[in-house]
Amino acid sequence: MLLLMLPNISWLPTISPWILTILLLRRFSLKYQLLRTLLHICHYILSYFAMLIFMTYNVGLCIALVLGSALAFFLFARKGGTEEASADCCE
Repeated sequence: MLLLMLPNISWLPTISPWILTILLLRRFSLKYQLLRTLLHICHYILSYFAMLIFMTYNVGLCIALVLGSALAFFLFARKGGTEEASADCCE
């Protein structure tokens, strides 16, 4: 579908449409994407540790985990962007 929205791409006859789509959808540099991947892995590891802590059924640890998660969300969670930022991308 993305290929239908492109202007004239007839000058690229040797590139596969799938490769062209991947190249056009690539928004981040390789270094930035590797950093995002490492953070994603850390997120999963911490999630599994939290699950294991909760599965001990130790009430004190479970309460500490829930309160710590709520505090972290309150302190660090922010909305992804503002309306002005999203309006700038589409001009």
